[in-house]
Amino acid sequence: MLSIQRLRAHIQRLRRDNWLRARINRLMPRGPKAAAAATLFVHIPKTGGVSLTRFLVGKLRARNPIAIVSQKQLTFMSDDELCGYDFVSAHTNATIMRRMPGCHKLTLLREPVARVVSSYYFHRNDARDMKLTRLAKELDLRRFVMSKDPAVAGSIENAQARQLMLNTPDDLNLRAQLSDADVLARARASLDAMDVVGCIETIDDMLRRLKDHYGWRSVGSFPHLNKTRGETPCPPDIADIIRSRTKLDRELYDDVRDRFG
Repeated sequence: MLSIQRLRAHIQRLRRDNWLRARINRLMPRGPKAAAAATLFVHIPKTGGVSLTRFLVGKLRARNPIAIVSQKQLTFMSDDELCGYDFVSAHTNATIMRRMPGCHKLTLLREPVARVVSSYYFHRNDARDMKLTRLAKELDLRRFVMSKDPAVAGSIENAQARQLMLNTPDDLNLRAQLSDADVLARARASLDAMDVVGCIETIDDMLRRLKDHYGWRSVGSFPHLNKTRGETPCPPDIADIIRSRTKLDRELYDDVRDRFG
C-alpha cells in the first residue's frame, strides 16, 4: 500500500503531467490561435504555476503538453522534439524562448516574501529526497531564510529575476559576476518579449489578458491547486530578512503590478 507521502507525490506528478486531460483534449475542438502555435509557460516555482498550467492545458485543449522540471531534462531535448509539444511548462531559465520561436510566451510572478515562505513549507512537506527538502525539514524558517547553503540561496536570492533573465552562451561561468543592473535588465527584456505576464495576487487581470490574447469567449473557472500545507504567517523580522535577499524580485514584481495590475 502506498504511504500518504508517496500518494501525494503521485498526485502531484499527475497534476504536473496533465496526461489524462490531454487525452480528453484530443477528442475536442481547439481554438485557432492556440492550434496555430505552441504555448510556452515559464513556470517560476511557488507562484501559482501548477494551477495556471492545469487551467491552460484544459482551456487551450492542449493534446501534447509537457512539464520540463530541470535544465538537465531540457539539455537532452532537440529543438525539433521541444517544438513538437503544444504546451510547455518549464521550470528552466527563460532563454528557452529562443528555442521555441513563434510560440505564445507567458509567465506568472508572486510577491517575493510570500513566494519564499510558501517554498519553505512546500519543501518541508515534499516526499522527494533532495538537499533543499532535507534542509527545509532540518531548519526552522528563520534559519532557513538566513542559510548561505547554495541550495537555499538558489531558491531564495532573487530567484524570480534570475529565472527570467535571458542568458547567453558565455554566461555559464559568469552569472555570479553579473551586476544587479545586468540581471534586472535581462529579466525585463524577457518580460518585454512575453505575450502575457501577470501576478498570482491579481490572477483575474491576467486571465482577462489571456482571454483577449487567445480570443476566448469567456475565461471560465480557475482552479487553485497545490496549496502549501502547514503554512503559518511570516513574522515581520523574518520577512525583512527575505526582503534583503529578494530586492531584484521586488523590483520586477512592482514593475509588473504597475504595468499590468
